[in-house]
Amino acid sequence: MKDFRLLTYNIKDGGLDRGSYILEVLQHVSPDIVILQEVMSLAIVEYLADSLSMDYFFAKGNSKRHLALLSRYPILSAESICPFPPIKRSILDASLDLGDDDQLQIYGVHLVAHPAFFFEWWRIWELSVLARTASDCQSGACLIAGDFNAVDPDDRVVMDTLPLHVEKMLRLQGGRVLRMAMTKMRSIPYTDCFRHLHPNADGYTFPTPKPNVRFDYVFMSAGLKPKLRRCDVVMDIPAVQKASDHYPIVVEYSDAFA
Repeated sequence: MKDFRLLTYNIKDGGLDRGSYILEVLQHVSPDIVILQEVMSLAIVEYLADSLSMDYFFAKGNSKRHLALLSRYPILSAESICPFPPIKRSILDASLDLGDDDQLQIYGVHLVAHPAFFFEWWRIWELSVLARTASDCQSGACLIAGDFNAVDPDDRVVMDTLPLHVEKMLRLQGGRVLRMAMTKMRSIPYTDCFRHLHPNADGYTFPTPKPNVRFDYVFMSAGLKPKLRRCDVVMDIPAVQKASDHYPIVVEYSDAFA
């Protein structure tokens, strides 16, 4: 399989007024594949795709916030999976041609937001659809990437720096951080890329500039696990502080030394 680099990024409320900063972040990372969440207009997708000379797919969903794929590799097929209920936005389902008869299956996700019990159960409902959708690709080269709006059972959360509205919601549920959705995600036989390489790091992705929780993830199928070389939160460029309220996640895969 060819080497490739993928980035997943929630660009916050469409990102049109911050397009130059988002582009600067993408140019700095130089990914081969990009999964975007909170896309609210095709214009930002076309702007980024044209600037980076990438193909694209706009995964229109059930709300004003959609998903999009940018790719340097040919997009063999792509669709938006959005049965409502339960899918609030969309599941982006795409197959990419990496060359030499190698294909990569991508699932982009953006689960429903808010930390309350009702929304946690909704996220579990959405993940049930994802599990069925991704079940046929477990033995191949497959990635699930996006904003899960959920906390892993083993992750630490810095409670005293949470946004005020989140803090109020947590108080209403006795200060409890809900972790059932990511427990559900763990039942799907994919591996958390960041935790696989960084078992003791926080990996916080939200909010900028002082993150206190990990909402953004990349999960890989078993076939990709030996090829994973990198999974990091992108924080090393000033533009990332202005581009969005999320930090992006980048993963790299290579056959070198496999």
